[in-house]
Amino acid sequence: MDIAVFYNEAEATIYTFEPDGNGWYRLRGAVTRMMSVYPDKETKNRDSITGVWSTNDPNHYATEAEATFEASFYGTGCFLQTYADDRGGVWEIVVDGVYTKTISTWSPIVQNTKVHSVFENLPEGNHTIVGTFKGDDPEHPPSSGAGTSRGWLKYGTLTTDKGIGRYYTHYVQETGLVSAFESASRKEFAFLCTL
Repeated sequence: MDIAVFYNEAEATIYTFEPDGNGWYRLRGAVTRMMSVYPDKETKNRDSITGVWSTNDPNHYATEAEATFEASFYGTGCFLQTYADDRGGVWEIVVDGVYTKTISTWSPIVQNTKVHSVFENLPEGNHTIVGTFKGDDPEHPPSSGAGTSRGWLKYGTLTTDKGIGRYYTHYVQETGLVSAFESASRKEFAFLCTL
């Protein structure tokens, strides 16, 4: 098993652990090497919705508080793409039932595609994002009157018309390395792995 500890985006020490047969993973080596970072992003449409929605492509919107959308993605972060105007309301976003963020789709000017970064640096893997429409933005009441805000979320076939985005960052170890330990070092590190 390799564990990378990054000093910056392009340099890391890679610690190599191997099982010892007794349930422990023991440190067998460590090298410092340059890393190439390859960020990627991709969009998709939501998987499901609940509550009252207007579904005219590409600018779908929830009109009822507590209406929801849900989507799954594989990656290390996520973002939303929405329409935004002076009728926009507030979404509460929860990823994996743990990470929470509030975003507003209100804008003083019309934005056909507004990108909202939700979370970066999530553990690499499968994730679930759930958005719950909370109604009017308390800092920016909708121009159409109290209680009439819209929870915008893009939906369509074009990349810019899909509401759910995922970030995925992968790293490639470059050739050339520097040992992080002296060869005669007696330092030992181990951890117990139980499933």
